Amino acid sequence: MIDFYEYETRADGTEYRYGDRWRSFGVEPHTIEVADAPDEEVTVKKSAHGAVLRAGAGGDEFRSNSASRGPACRRRGRRTPSSR
Repeated sequence: MIDFYEYETRADGTEYRYGDRWRSFGVEPHTIEVADAPDEEVTVKKSAHGAVLRAGAGGDEFRSNSASRGPACRRRGRRTPSSR
């Protein structure tokens, strides 16, 4: 099973509500080596539940996946082929 979380976020997308307080997203820069092309620089945004997968329209929906659970966010479980 993979857990997905949706967070309430501030308009600028830098913080998310976790329980009764706001937390800043963690930010990690990474370099991806690309064969026969310049390396790509990417920034990974992280929440208490792991890496953010995507932001919705207006920047107010951030999703991350994790096997853990936390307060004040909606959890959506999805079955994977190996968990059936």
